[in-house]
Amino acid sequence: MIKLIKVLSLFLLVFAFAFVLKQIQVKTEEGNISEYEETSIKTDNPLIAAVGDIQCDHNIFSQNNCPNRIESIIAGNNNPYAILLLGDEQYGHGTLQDFQNSLDQNWANYITKIFPVPGNHDYLSELEGYKEYFKDKNPRIPLNNTYYSFDINNWHLVALDSNCSQVGGCGKTSQEYKWLAKDLSKNTKKCVLAYFHHPLFSSGTHGNNYFVKDLWNLLYMNKADLILNGHEHVYERFAPQDPNGKIDNKKGVRQITVGTGGGPLYKFKNIKPNSQFRDNKDYGLLLVNLEDSSYSFKFVNTDNKIIDSGTAKCN
Repeated sequence: MIKLIKVLSLFLLVFAFAFVLKQIQVKTEEGNISEYEETSIKTDNPLIAAVGDIQCDHNIFSQNNCPNRIESIIAGNNNPYAILLLGDEQYGHGTLQDFQNSLDQNWANYITKIFPVPGNHDYLSELEGYKEYFKDKNPRIPLNNTYYSFDINNWHLVALDSNCSQVGGCGKTSQEYKWLAKDLSKNTKKCVLAYFHHPLFSSGTHGNNYFVKDLWNLLYMNKADLILNGHEHVYERFAPQDPNGKIDNKKGVRQITVGTGGGPLYKFKNIKPNSQFRDNKDYGLLLVNLEDSSYSFKFVNTDNKIIDSGTAKCN
């Protein structure tokens, strides 16, 4: 009888401990789910950071004049729960050494919080450097695939690969499109955030990237709220709109480009409709507070000055 009581007590203790721990689910292309437990992160309205196009190779820049002093922004803004890297995590040829030179110095204290997506520069080594660098950094990301999803509270976050020619296309018959459709059909969260490298809409040097329109449309049809991109070395925020660039205040998706991680800043070329705010003078990152049915955001530069900010409800 005493042994039975001890066994039951141990079972209840383990159950209670597991209940207290926070869990996040990471879903891969195959639909598998891997769970990990986190005890030190506050999950009430968690803060995330996002930025792309990082250049801080310490063979080129010294620690004091590197344009991407990103760690000062993170340290001064309540230590975000997760950091979304929006592609081109290094500048060079995508080798492991390029990643080490670009990320290790400034990002070392935050590397386990990073949830990356690849950019076109990361593919210059066929992702060998990308996968080798990140494989031991954050066990929560499935590097067997370049697109995946995970949940934070009442938000579903989708990381996509917009290097369409490298992943078998992004159209309706592609594996990535089919995976995204399946993933979104199973989503039970109120709010949806997607992030990938190439923006559909852009007033910058590269202009619009129509090859991601099918993915964009699928996100729109599933009431996504926010899309974050890099590629253009600027900050640009659009009004909520549909995939054809028409204002939609009922179920439109807001797109924000944050390619301000350290690469040389670009000029704006042709200003696109619905572009509400633009900045090509500041390096910085986007901070987003993921609330239960809404979000607030602010673009903060390396002097910790808020350049742009806003709030919105989820669709």
